[in-house]
Amino acid sequence: MRKLASIQKIKEISPIKGYDRVELATVLGYKSVIKKGDFKVGDICVYFEVDSVLPKNPEYEFLRLTSGYRIRMAKICGVFSEGLIMRPEQLPQSEILKTMPEGADCTELLGIVKYLPKSLPRDVSKYADRIRALRKAPLIGALRDYFKQNMEGKFPTQYISKTDEDRFQTMPEKLKLLIGQEAVCTEKIDGFSATYLMMKREKRFPFQSRYVYFSGYRNKFDDPLDKTEIYHIYKTKNIKAKLKKLLKLVRQKMKNEPYHFIGVAIQGEIFGLGVQANPYRVENVRYNVFNLKPIFKEPQVRATLSYGDMAKLCQIIGLDCVPLLQKVKITEDFSDKMLKDVAARMSIYNNKTPIEGFVCRVEGQRNITTVPEVVESFKILNPIYLMKYQDANERQTMRSE
Repeated sequence: MRKLASIQKIKEISPIKGYDRVELATVLGYKSVIKKGDFKVGDICVYFEVDSVLPKNPEYEFLRLTSGYRIRMAKICGVFSEGLIMRPEQLPQSEILKTMPEGADCTELLGIVKYLPKSLPRDVSKYADRIRALRKAPLIGALRDYFKQNMEGKFPTQYISKTDEDRFQTMPEKLKLLIGQEAVCTEKIDGFSATYLMMKREKRFPFQSRYVYFSGYRNKFDDPLDKTEIYHIYKTKNIKAKLKKLLKLVRQKMKNEPYHFIGVAIQGEIFGLGVQANPYRVENVRYNVFNLKPIFKEPQVRATLSYGDMAKLCQIIGLDCVPLLQKVKITEDFSDKMLKDVAARMSIYNNKTPIEGFVCRVEGQRNITTVPEVVESFKILNPIYLMKYQDANERQTMRSE
């Protein structure tokens, strides 16, 4: 889970040329503008990441007029400033915060939530309310639960991780362990991530299907009655048939593994017409796959396919895969080099739109692991893109409501 607010240490403070009242502080791999003299190297602070939404408390009142309690990427005094740095004693629950160790997650303690633009439904069935009322009838509800194949509800994180990769700035120590390994970089697309999943039932009773299917976004799987873009892709791309085909192909790859293979998941990005602010000016709705994942009965097992295997399987089942941009070797100056690279790139989908960022997959390690700390992938965001489009999706949502 992403730490939107955490206890951190000031690693470095550097001057900003031409400005005497502010400085640039480094926390983890992030750089944030602070008032001169407020902190020194080694001080403990609370760091709030970009896209954190803070509660409407008096302690955060200074944010109300400038950002509406949401932490945004900003350009201050000619430099990019990522996130907000505050002292523990400035915040609610300060006595608890002072006792927490470096790296501790205080997101929940401080009531911080992640900013997410709303998903815009394509349509809602005119019979949706009647059908939902019928579902509540004891007999009908029980029969539906018994026979249904398309599941809705909570994201099953015990089997598969969510699609929101960590930013590389949050893992400076882990990146050092990856020096010398190769990473595959693909374009990060600005849209809605969608997961489609097929897995074997834990218990199967007479007349029940052997497998169940899920389709959804981030924390929740869709109710088909809502007819969101996610469900629209599920139907128009015939995802159910593609999941069945993928299951057979991946089962062959996993037959020698000592774990119990029970299903597969397709994870990708929906983007284009009517989705977010459509920064690429695409004239239709597209779905590009960025992950194909085997699922095992053992919850501690995490598996991922290499980019090469994923691209081949996408071609076989008939889905578009995120295009490969480059292969890079992780070196000591990897962070600085990649930030310069991403800021200079334009999108593959529209050469007049800056790229949103890279998603880097580490290829030189075992694809199946029981070690949760293993870094599979991470993202590198383009500050130029964030500055230009971070509010565009919010405006798009407001116009559509």
